[in-house]
Amino acid sequence: MGVGFSEALIEDYLASRLGGVKPHVLIALRRRAVRLGLWWRVKPLRRALVDSVIMYVRRGGVVKSPSLLAQLRQAAIEVLVQILAGKLTLVAYLIGVRLIGRVKGLVANGVRDLVALGIMWLNTPNWYRPDV
Repeated sequence: MGVGFSEALIEDYLASRLGGVKPHVLIALRRRAVRLGLWWRVKPLRRALVDSVIMYVRRGGVVKSPSLLAQLRQAAIEVLVQILAGKLTLVAYLIGVRLIGRVKGLVANGVRDLVALGIMWLNTPNWYRPDV
């Protein structure tokens, strides 16, 4: 399992769950990414888009364009993926959810079981792993 795999899992999860992005959320995401030192890993065009929208909103502007909102959503997903990629429990949970859905006979009683299943899958050698 590489870093790309966990990032793809998190991106799929966020894309299916994340609705619209509001400007105060962008401000919080930017602060968090800067604090963690991850802001510079985000693509420069997306960083510039987020910074310009934050500045525009702070000056009293309102973002209404659907295409701009879609681009902001993609930028927010990219920032969140950078922030959440290092969280082992989240990656293990997402792997556990996928395993429960794909492997017959597996039953989980809660989030702890899903995380434990994901950690067991991560510790299993590649040739013994079921596909996720």
